[in-house]
Amino acid sequence: MKPNVQIRGISEQPTITIRESATMATIPERIGKIYSEIITFMCKKGIAPAGAPFAYWHGMNSESMSKGIFDMECGFPVSMPVEGEGQIRASKLPSGKVVTAMHIGPYETLVETYEAMQSWIKENGYQVEEDMWETYLTDPCEVPDNSKWMTEIFWPIK
Repeated sequence: MKPNVQIRGISEQPTITIRESATMATIPERIGKIYSEIITFMCKKGIAPAGAPFAYWHGMNSESMSKGIFDMECGFPVSMPVEGEGQIRASKLPSGKVVTAMHIGPYETLVETYEAMQSWIKENGYQVEEDMWETYLTDPCEVPDNSKWMTEIFWPIK
């Protein structure tokens, strides 16, 4: 199914994140550990997430990514800025115009939605920033059928 690619304006969103590098093979394990560490911190501090977890990808067109090293910042949106602790830090998702699309299906097929987005971006004459993010709207523990998983992709426009 071809994704519905569109442009939206979004507001800045405070977040709590951990930033680190990973290879494609280690991304799932690293993201799981990061979310677990942040959830533990949030529970300890009495902080509730203000939305779905996300992975913010820095330098998607960078040399390190072309070598298979991904600079990722994973976390949760929060209702107001929160002071971090250790490697957990306060951060934010940016405001502005983004190209966005909803991916429905397993994470392994995200590349298909990215390809459709890149074609749409090129056809419509837009240029995107190097940083972008994915928001994971479906909890795989609650919905084990990965064909129903929903991931929204956000790519800021220059």
